[in-house]
Amino acid sequence: MRDVSIKEYLKDCLEEIRDKCTGCGKCVANCEINPFTALREVNPARLGQAKRDYLVSGEFDQEVYDFVFQCINCLECDVHCPEGIAASATPVLAKARFAEEGHALPPMLELARPCKRYSYQEVLSAIQTTPDEKWWVEEIPEAPEPHDIVVFFGCHDVIFPASMAATRDILNSLGEDFAAVGGGKNLCCGAVHLNTADPDTADS
Repeated sequence: MRDVSIKEYLKDCLEEIRDKCTGCGKCVANCEINPFTALREVNPARLGQAKRDYLVSGEFDQEVYDFVFQCINCLECDVHCPEGIAASATPVLAKARFAEEGHALPPMLELARPCKRYSYQEVLSAIQTTPDEKWWVEEIPEAPEPHDIVVFFGCHDVIFPASMAATRDILNSLGEDFAAVGGGKNLCCGAVHLNTADPDTADS
């Protein structure tokens, strides 16, 4: 297995979608969020083909725009794709293309990007946990102490401090030697940036 960057991975996904996607629409028909949106009556095959066409031709389609930005990453599109394509890459690729082409992005999208003072992750964490109550590391020291286990709590976990504490208590009860690292700020896996039309930051 070769190591690839996110950019290389997305490039491979795009080529796979162009070569193998038939536009059958099963990714749309099995989407968990779509039945609760304004696109619920749209023909799945039409929307499936329109998504593929946008990635190939780049012609703007409002329904494609609405569909990819409502994505909740349930991954049902991957499960039900008859061609075995990583169909969940389609919204990621389409969002990035919309951004590159200068289309206005949903205003709330900026609040979803972590590592920013007023991201919803930072705000929800701050109203539940004061700075002196944080028992996890938020900045990696230059010479960190070695531990058997390093637990990385992503930016979503820090908004559930009770769950983090439960994990801590379980590891303590097992007698494990561990360090805990909180997500957000400059400690980020990049997944949320990838899904908020910012693959460059995700890659870095």
